[in-house]
Amino acid sequence: MDTKRFSMVQYRHKSLSFPHDVRSALRDAKENEAALLGYAMFSPSVHAARKIAPMGHDFVWVDVKHSATSASELVDIITAINYMSEGHSSASVRVPSISAEWTTWALDAGAGSIMFPRVHTAEDARRCVSLSTFSELTAGRRSVPPFRLQVGADINNFMDAWDNRVAIIVEIESMIGVSNIEDICQVERIDCIWINDVNLKLNIGLPKDNDKSCEADFLAAVEKVWNVADKYNKAKGGFAFGLARDQAPSGSRHYMMIASDMGHLFQDVRAFAVARERYQ
Repeated sequence: MDTKRFSMVQYRHKSLSFPHDVRSALRDAKENEAALLGYAMFSPSVHAARKIAPMGHDFVWVDVKHSATSASELVDIITAINYMSEGHSSASVRVPSISAEWTTWALDAGAGSIMFPRVHTAEDARRCVSLSTFSELTAGRRSVPPFRLQVGADINNFMDAWDNRVAIIVEIESMIGVSNIEDICQVERIDCIWINDVNLKLNIGLPKDNDKSCEADFLAAVEKVWNVADKYNKAKGGFAFGLARDQAPSGSRHYMMIASDMGHLFQDVRAFAVARERYQ
């Protein structure tokens, strides 16, 4: 990684239909105490993807867990990100669950990273790996997409490239996941541990009473997850909007979401409130 002028172009495939080498990008970011910086699409559409892709983020994250996006639209969104960014941005997808359907559609379309929600155990993590890979070494269950092969392409090279390039990210959002983090991090093919702050706080009970004991429990859980991730040389990821983005120490996260479509909408809501107070 050239830390002075980092660009995901360094990790793109010669064909924009294929995924970036996000695994290598994450490893390089971790080694250099840097981060991949992303834009979150909580309300994804093809039209929005075409506008966001050229903005220069290292990845554009597409959330199909909490959006009513169709499979065909997801494929078009991933294609728009890869092509409209001219390889400067990699498409990342959070699937709704640990299941084959959305995982297959996202990876076949060229997503460079795949995020699985609600990973509670090592068995969950192994299933994430199995669904995302072809190799027998990882108990891969992914089926080869025949119509994605280029004319004259070697199928073995095709499978190896895909297995070695796509980053697998698991989302820790419960105290069950926190308690099992040591076993989860020992699943070798997992590349990044992502903490979902909101759901983890809800699981602890923080929004309900917001007392100091809950805050301490949350901070202790985060510290435990990060320490174990470091122990097993996993990249660390999470949302980093606003102050969280501006105050995060260098090297504290390697996969950071720094802006989002809904964040910009919320800014407009606040601007409207200020305008009503002033002019009405």
